[in-house]
Amino acid sequence: MVDDKFIDGFINDAESISTGKNIYIIEGSSTTAKYVKHPLITFVNPLEAYFETIKNSITSNDKIFIHWLHYRLEEFLMSLPANIKIGLFFWGGEIVQDPREAYKKDNYEPITMKFFEKYIESKPRYLNPWENPLNIVRNFKRQKQFQLRIKKILETKYQILARLDYFLHWNQFDYNWIKARVPNFNAGFKYHFYEVGMDNNALLLKNRNDKTVVFWLGNSATLSNNHFDALNLLKVYSKQDVKIICPMSYGDYNSDQYLQAVLDYGKEIFGSKFMALTQFMPRAEYFKLFEEVDAVIMYHNRTQGAGNTFAFLMTGKKLFMQEKSTVYQLLKKNHATLFLNKELASMGIEKLRTPLTEEEINHNKKAVEKILDRDKKLQTLQSLLN
Repeated sequence: MVDDKFIDGFINDAESISTGKNIYIIEGSSTTAKYVKHPLITFVNPLEAYFETIKNSITSNDKIFIHWLHYRLEEFLMSLPANIKIGLFFWGGEIVQDPREAYKKDNYEPITMKFFEKYIESKPRYLNPWENPLNIVRNFKRQKQFQLRIKKILETKYQILARLDYFLHWNQFDYNWIKARVPNFNAGFKYHFYEVGMDNNALLLKNRNDKTVVFWLGNSATLSNNHFDALNLLKVYSKQDVKIICPMSYGDYNSDQYLQAVLDYGKEIFGSKFMALTQFMPRAEYFKLFEEVDAVIMYHNRTQGAGNTFAFLMTGKKLFMQEKSTVYQLLKKNHATLFLNKELASMGIEKLRTPLTEEEINHNKKAVEKILDRDKKLQTLQSLLN
């Protein structure tokens, strides 16, 4: 498992069904863990050494479940006999953007793509052809070697995905996305979702006396939010009475450089109207900010930010998404009232200020409630853990 805010809740669910029968493994220590606090967690360090000690004691009566498919698990998983069942709790980024070089066209919009290719993308170290004409041939070979390395990473990942017995997730569209790309991927789809903490939140409608149109942009400091492209699209409103709230309190590697670049770009276009959330906030305080929001912009092409997306729909907000997003596709299948990001620039400030109707809000709440079926989730865990 990984140190994440969803893990403690998962362990509580698992223990309510299969008490005392499970081992929950996270690399690190209780003092270095940022989110997980559960007393049943076994902290190990390093991960590979722990796997080596338990590998021979695992039997066909055991099942292995992975929360985030990290490359360091590959050797251990592939060493397990075929009769030992393996399940993956799908998160998203570990598959649909890793390695990034292989999935960049799936995930990044044009401006974000330029940033990625300039500052983050792994590239061969090219030699100067002006110093030696033979460097042209050497550079060609280095490029081919780099491409082969990316291909090898994908092949190894595909082997792991083909080894899975269970794929645990709430969105069949993500399962289909993987199945269309990964040879021999035949894991059984099992319904599951992590709790997103919305159960006790009342409808948070904006005070209509506030004329400022407030946009909420993205969910994290990761490139797949496509912040640059979204901010560029919103530029038409930069001189109007608007405010942009941009949560960036967590992200992935290289996020510091990306975070600063987004902050600079947001300030360049919107000045003081751009407000980035760079510090982790308690959940109640975070949800309190929702009261200000008129329009939510999720510019992800891949599955991401679903917890925020569902929370905004449950609290009556107008949601803009990418048509390629599998989260968008699932919500549309369940008849949610949504808008496409490409509509933003031409919609106009008054339409953005106009809230959803009560009927539309109720439709969206029903769509989310249908997608997040707690009884169905517990039934899945019951079937897998006992």
